Amino acid sequence: MEIVLTIAGSDPSGGAGIQQDLKVITAHGCYGATVITALTSQNTLGVQSSMPVPSDVVASQLQSVLSDLQVSAIKIGMIPNKAVAEVIVQALQDVHIPIIYDPVMISTSGYQLMSSDAIAYIAQHLFPLCALVTPNLPEAKRLQDQIVHPQTAFLIKGGHADSSLMTDRLIMPDGTIREFTPGRESAQGHFPSEGFHHRRHSPLHR
Repeated sequence: MEIVLTIAGSDPSGGAGIQQDLKVITAHGCYGATVITALTSQNTLGVQSSMPVPSDVVASQLQSVLSDLQVSAIKIGMIPNKAVAEVIVQALQDVHIPIIYDPVMISTSGYQLMSSDAIAYIAQHLFPLCALVTPNLPEAKRLQDQIVHPQTAFLIKGGHADSSLMTDRLIMPDGTIREFTPGRESAQGHFPSEGFHHRRHSPLHR
């Protein structure tokens, strides 16, 4: 059984973050390992609070997993601040497996989930390590100057578009663009359809 590591925040309601990632990983028939970057209090109404996990604890979790388990792929979600971003980049410098990063900057309800100083650092140092980065439309707008990268593909998810159709745009490292318009998956509250996007477009899809 292949092992997939998810590096992300914890959502106690199970609708996002580590908990949602584990459901998707299990649905693929893989074994899920986790590194928790933040503890949140959230539900279908929104995010009530968020506390970053200290960077040395994140580094320790990464060391524990990567030194022992034969990880086949990594999916990264919430990175709350630059300090946590730095230890993630350091730990993954010499990891030669597919890495997918789903930027988590602001919650659907508008709660800030990433510090501003982390964004430029992540774009410069983490993007080159990733096979695929999957921002939604608001995140892509904020990252627009870093969207094209010679080593990284970008899947811009169209779920935030004001339309009955949901067009995802896959930008390859050479600038080639492919569009997917599968229709909008229905979802309530903060429970996302993003797991479906990852299953459909991820390099891990079988």
